[in-house]
Amino acid sequence: MSFIASALFLFASVSLAAQPRTIIEFPNPTWLENLASTRNGTILTGTLGGAAAELHLVDPFAPINTSSANSTPIHTFPGVNSVFGIAEYETDIFAVITSNFSGTTGPVAGTYSVWSVDLSNIPYGVKTNKITDLPDAKLLNGMTTLNSHTVLLGDSFADHVLALHVKTGKYEVVLEDPSLAGNTSLPLGIGVNGLDIVDNNLYYSNFQLGVVGRVPVDRITGHATGAFTILATNQTAADDLAVTDDGTVFFGRLYPKTVVKISPDGTVATFVDGHKEGEAAVSGATSVALGRTTRDRGVAYLSTFGGYSGENGDGELLGGGKIVAIDLY
Repeated sequence: MSFIASALFLFASVSLAAQPRTIIEFPNPTWLENLASTRNGTILTGTLGGAAAELHLVDPFAPINTSSANSTPIHTFPGVNSVFGIAEYETDIFAVITSNFSGTTGPVAGTYSVWSVDLSNIPYGVKTNKITDLPDAKLLNGMTTLNSHTVLLGDSFADHVLALHVKTGKYEVVLEDPSLAGNTSLPLGIGVNGLDIVDNNLYYSNFQLGVVGRVPVDRITGHATGAFTILATNQTAADDLAVTDDGTVFFGRLYPKTVVKISPDGTVATFVDGHKEGEAAVSGATSVALGRTTRDRGVAYLSTFGGYSGENGDGELLGGGKIVAIDLY
């Protein structure tokens, strides 16, 4: 597939959104890598690079309490320390990527698995089942649902997207393109990162190339049905993204401390600027999910790792990972 850039983009440096609200702040250090909103309004999130790979449910409607008292730990995955992508493939049933990972040395080869996590019996417990191990995976990162029996996984080091059948555990490479590739000249050449599907379009971010793109895909197989199109450039450290029904894209930039919006007309704008007073909560944004209930439709939720004091992944941690809410309209 060709690497196609779509015309010129406008870029606005103004901050457009209401001030972010911290729903919960975990102890420092806690890295929250991904999150998913559930149909009843809770937020499912997981920890990365700590002592254990934990899943937590956060209630964004509870009285604001930024301690971890707002969070309910629901599962710890055995033998690994990190949770990556989370995607709901059936009602209340989520696929979850786990592995061992270090913030200093990177991923541990041969430790990637995908699990099924059934929340339908909450608050009485969760049912988990390993879908498959992926011993050849290099850095499974973002994930989205292709259909009720297939999820798509981005491998940030292998520069491709996999389709995984959640019932059989079989998987295959379905998408490859230069816009999915990492920058191998850098210590951590992280390529394809966030994934989200709206209609028949797969949206993706590339962490180190700094691009956000879109490609039409077959909703049965996951293979491309058209050309890859670049929606935004110069977005280094673009992490996991969320896309509204009209094709508006929201994503956090991990180190620049911003949340960016790409409008359907191609305008690229800073939506929230963590450097500004009252907006620092978005520092270290790792993922975006959209509210699904009548109470939070029009709200975006962010997970963060707390952010660094520096601008390029350097400096001291500013705090523990957070779940943050932002009004979109």
